[in-house]
Amino acid sequence: MSKLMDQVDHVLKITPVILAGGTGTRLWPLSRESYPKQLLTFTSGYSLLQQTILRIADYPGLTEFLVVCSEQHRFLVQAQIEELKLNFAYKLLLESVAKNTAPAVALAANYVLQQDLPSNLLILSADQYMENEQHFMQLVENAKGYVQQDYLITFGVHPLKPETGYGYIKIGKKLEGELYTIEKFVEKPDYQTAQQYIADKDYYWNSGIFLFSAQAYLNELNKHREDIYSAVKEAATTFTNDGNFIRVDNELFTKCPCESLDYAIMEKSSNGLMIKLDVLWSDLGSWAALYEIMPKDAQQNALVGDVVVDDCHGCYIHSDSRLIAAVGLVDQVIVETDDAVLVIPRSRTQQVKTVLEQLQQRKRLESTVHKRIYRPWGFYDTLSEGAEFIIRELHIKPGKSLSTHLHKSRSENWLVLAGIATIKKDDLTIILQAQEACMIPPEIKHQICNETDQELRILEVQSGSHLGVDDVEYPAK
Repeated sequence: MSKLMDQVDHVLKITPVILAGGTGTRLWPLSRESYPKQLLTFTSGYSLLQQTILRIADYPGLTEFLVVCSEQHRFLVQAQIEELKLNFAYKLLLESVAKNTAPAVALAANYVLQQDLPSNLLILSADQYMENEQHFMQLVENAKGYVQQDYLITFGVHPLKPETGYGYIKIGKKLEGELYTIEKFVEKPDYQTAQQYIADKDYYWNSGIFLFSAQAYLNELNKHREDIYSAVKEAATTFTNDGNFIRVDNELFTKCPCESLDYAIMEKSSNGLMIKLDVLWSDLGSWAALYEIMPKDAQQNALVGDVVVDDCHGCYIHSDSRLIAAVGLVDQVIVETDDAVLVIPRSRTQQVKTVLEQLQQRKRLESTVHKRIYRPWGFYDTLSEGAEFIIRELHIKPGKSLSTHLHKSRSENWLVLAGIATIKKDDLTIILQAQEACMIPPEIKHQICNETDQELRILEVQSGSHLGVDDVEYPAK
């Protein structure tokens, strides 16, 4: 990035907009609606969302970025951002209902214009993998002149193989550098058609990454999808600020049609250009795609977690909670969580959606939520439950705390398994070491805090006549 750093006063001023509202169902059972793939960590020690943020963090002159995400995930997203300890601001634009990328970007465009932020938007998906990120950000700068002429630029990736899970872009005339006119967009092809695209060499994978000015985008949206433009414009008059959270009126935003940015604008606009993104890139849209980027052993197996294999070749095996032993498998995928196991040939991982549809039809909770429940402070596992008791193991991150609350109908017993707990009971503070315990009767305000730099693990036993979420009260501070 040194070339950009030398020209910090002249670089294209941008506001990155990270779209983090997806559910990542094709990576079930690890990714689910309650904790989707953008929040998961597969490589490098950072989640996909965190990797996306770090991708743009060194861009000169960056002062603020936006994340568009669901109301449901707001605290999880915020916690992951805070873990990065960034030195610039951010806001979360919250969607009460998912409306796909065209309305989400329109919401962000209206926001930056209202707040007088840099009005050139770099649109990124929070669930993609990319290498050579410095090259990517240099391409952003190289496109400055065309962005300033109100062109809408999309990034195309040179296809490495026939891929049926991506849309494609056919390029036209070369302009300069890596910029091309767009001849057409094409939908996800069958395998034979994808082979033809590879042979043609004028077709590129559609990455879903965009660069344009907020006003140019809104102008094109008004031209091609006035219904979306008007609905979002009205909703954007109701922006309310709650710390880092930005909301709009739920009823107004719900009226907005649901459509992707590609369908709504890029496939119709005469102002679109493509810039060639010559890096290793993946949208991680299947277990097979994830396998491609993972480290492998000598037999080309990608093994994650507690896995033992013998005479296996080309497999992706992921253990989340127990030992997996595999013998004599070729090109298979096995993914285990504490409540589900997926076994599927690597060549058919796009068909995970058919299994998920069956689970949804049967109203199985495994289709949407994990047995492990993630919270901004960490997570908990439910070990056992009955009509009048729940037993959980809490894992509380260093420096994190549960919210102060009380119960009317249940008591809680806490046993520290590892770490040091700071327990607040009404006006009393107790320090508990490993193997020490305390009880919280009903009607007592209480809080667990981890004020150390080590994980805190607590065995929690809730017991009482009523254990529902409506028995949790948050007293006024």
